[in-house]
Amino acid sequence: PCRVEVNESIYENDHPKITRYYGGLYCKDEDNCHTIVRQDITNNPFNTSLWFCKTKEGVILNGNSGASRPNLFLIPTSKGTQVILGYEESKGLGFGGESDDHDRVLSDAEEIGDHDKNDTDAGKNVTEKEDLGKNVVFQHFDSFKNVKPISKGDILNLPEVDSIGVPKVSSKDNVTLLRNNARRIRFIQQPESKWGQTQTSIVALWREGEGGHGKNADIMMRRAERGYDFNSFHCQTSRKHPITREDVCVSGVTNVSGLLETNDQSGNKTDARAHRGFIRGDFLVIAYTFAENWGRVGGLGSRYDMYQITSHDG
Repeated sequence: PCRVEVNESIYENDHPKITRYYGGLYCKDEDNCHTIVRQDITNNPFNTSLWFCKTKEGVILNGNSGASRPNLFLIPTSKGTQVILGYEESKGLGFGGESDDHDRVLSDAEEIGDHDKNDTDAGKNVTEKEDLGKNVVFQHFDSFKNVKPISKGDILNLPEVDSIGVPKVSSKDNVTLLRNNARRIRFIQQPESKWGQTQTSIVALWREGEGGHGKNADIMMRRAERGYDFNSFHCQTSRKHPITREDVCVSGVTNVSGLLETNDQSGNKTDARAHRGFIRGDFLVIAYTFAENWGRVGGLGSRYDMYQITSHDG
């Protein structure tokens, strides 16, 4: 087994020298423990600050996030078999209390259940709203022989922006971009030999919304063209990060289920899920379920109907 994401916790409590390598010998690689930094952590068995490894990519391996629901495809190309991997990962912006279960992975049955009547945080030590939820992360390998362990990957869901289109950042570090809760990544992909005129190679689908676990969400779509790495994904507009001044993609994702949104003044909310599809050439089909009355105001909920969207240009 090889750990490919950055949820490892590699730390030493007393001295600025990492001696505990929880994940295998590859954690001792200089790229994975490029520098050692100290971080104040209040919710841990020691209730003190700890020394952590910091990767060459700038990720602190403090183990404060978790990954789940991976999707992996092997794609034959003229350059050999390539690998795409997607998964959902908790944001890791804060260290919630033991009773904080906002990022708990739910089964399909639990997500369909009525969570409104249980949505109370009374007496819980919960994280701030910006900490809630997950991101959908993408990784690409040109072969299984070149898998890089402990890699942060690239986030597919776009950041939130302010009224003038500037990406919003977390108040905790003024660097981390704020994003909605995105989860349940699905790939619709086709080999190079099947590309059509638009050369669509991957269509990524996921659920995204403002709420935490089990809340209503929309189905989002992002296309890739002429390749299978992250740079192949479409980005319509980029803006500068307000602090680092790096280019940040802020548009290029399509809300597939947004066409069915209703202006319901009763307090009910719409919800979409169960996204699937296929593509051959430029012929793309996406299906998902949709409910107009997710909010269950007065205890009355609506059924989920199946919807289909078809495109002939990828």
